[in-house]
Amino acid sequence: MSAGSTMTVPPPLMADFESIQTNIFTPICSGCHGGPHPAANLDLDAAHSYDDLVNVPSTEEPTLDRVKPGDPANSFLVIHMQSDGDGAPASDVPFVAQWITDGALH
Repeated sequence: MSAGSTMTVPPPLMADFESIQTNIFTPICSGCHGGPHPAANLDLDAAHSYDDLVNVPSTEEPTLDRVKPGDPANSFLVIHMQSDGDGAPASDVPFVAQWITDGALH
């Protein structure tokens, strides 16, 4: 980098919604899960992600909510990230699971 240039580095990943949005959903997921026709009708941009995730049935597995507060084992988001991830590293899963365990607060 040249003198005077700045590089924006996201804050470290934490087990809270804002951090997960900043570090996972926006940079990794919103490319497919965003825009006018998001994949699986799930918009993971900052304006829509919480309302599209929490207590909303999964389109892929309708018997499960995408995020079931307090229950990461029965939250499709965690199951999907563990088996597929679509670009999110496995090291991100514990943070998402802990956020859900803590009640999936906004």
